[in-house]
Amino acid sequence: MYNYFSSKQRTDYIARAGKYGVPDSATIGILGVRPGEPEGTPYNHNVNLHYSSQGLIGGTDLDVNMYLQDFYTLLSSSNFFEGNGQPGILDKKKGLRINLNSPFLISDIWNGNVIYGIDVLSDKTSTVLTDGRVSVPEMNMRNLAPYMQLKSVFQKNLIFKAGLRFENINIDVPTYTTLNTLNYSTGGYSGGGVVVKGGALNYNAFVFNAGLRFNKLSYFKPFVSFSQSFSIGDLGLVLRSAAENTLADITTEAVTANSYEAGFNSTFGKLNIEGAVYLSTSELGASYVYVNGKTQIARSPEKIHGFELAADYALLEHLVIGGSYSYTEGKRNVNDKKVYLGGDRINPPKSTAYVSWNILPDWLIRVQMLHAGNRKRFEPVNGKYSYGTGPINSFTTFNLFTSYHLDKKSSIQIGIENLLNKNYFTIPSQWMSDNLSYVKGNGIRLTVNYVYKF
Repeated sequence: MYNYFSSKQRTDYIARAGKYGVPDSATIGILGVRPGEPEGTPYNHNVNLHYSSQGLIGGTDLDVNMYLQDFYTLLSSSNFFEGNGQPGILDKKKGLRINLNSPFLISDIWNGNVIYGIDVLSDKTSTVLTDGRVSVPEMNMRNLAPYMQLKSVFQKNLIFKAGLRFENINIDVPTYTTLNTLNYSTGGYSGGGVVVKGGALNYNAFVFNAGLRFNKLSYFKPFVSFSQSFSIGDLGLVLRSAAENTLADITTEAVTANSYEAGFNSTFGKLNIEGAVYLSTSELGASYVYVNGKTQIARSPEKIHGFELAADYALLEHLVIGGSYSYTEGKRNVNDKKVYLGGDRINPPKSTAYVSWNILPDWLIRVQMLHAGNRKRFEPVNGKYSYGTGPINSFTTFNLFTSYHLDKKSSIQIGIENLLNKNYFTIPSQWMSDNLSYVKGNGIRLTVNYVYKF
């Protein structure tokens, strides 16, 4: 498979910044000449070669994927870089995944399968301004990751899963010089001119997952699971804002998170209920914070917890109602004090409800409600909120969707977003606490689709 994609924005509009916290002063588009080159993706090349074979020795299935990607994405011109630089991201990926799936049968009541293989990835990424200046030097990453996942089924009702993955990541970074960037506290430019001697970064980690589920009882099917994740975070941001003269002195530790989850699903006649609680911990977090007017990554222990509930009920044969509620919260340790995580990491509580009605066998109508709750965990500093700390005010929107099958091959679909034309600010525009990002959500919007299946 080969795919080529290109998209550029050419517009006669520019953004007129609003005033954060003033409901009648949102950022809007006005006529004007956009600075810099058209934003978007001038090119994105993707090549994928896929080979699969079933029933090899022992009934093993083989799946091999080789892929290449080469893309360039141009961001907006802004005053973040001194001289109103316009950054572009250059990225080249080469990857290979070899995946095998071997079934096993121990007895009539005990069977399962083992999935195992290896991931190989080479990724070269950099950020270069259109005037030739380098914001983030080319990071040449090589990743080798063998893995194995076991699934065991006992008496068709007790399912056990466990997996292991070894991450080996090496990143070469050349010597580079930092650029002056905007200081949000002073309004001036600083941080540039630091010559950082390049070098190599090496990461090794085992990550593990395990889960157990019992399916025998329709009215109570419980499960528990544990999983680990491993990431090196936003290394580009760390390098861009480096104040040290050598790569070895920069804080670039990877983040390993442990996640625990327990839940159930139950069926009582026409009523279905699902629920889960979860906890995620990390000794080395990756939250964005502002320090002396500059964006940095906070390296501090974090805990995130939450729960989800969902249910649906068939009132009539063709009339179903349902809803859900989810809650997430998180804190990190700062100087032996627990501080809430920002809005970029934690969403406010969310409630949904819907009514789905098959008026006719070929005609479906669905109305859905979304309610985003309040989240106000931070106080302004010197009368201002910083990135991620803005208070989030609740809002409720309704959407309508209907589809009608004209015949066996074709159908027409109509969707109405924000059915009641609710006037509200998006969640990111509230927690970002930035004048330019202070934008409202879409008003009422109609979408009509005609679908034909050959």
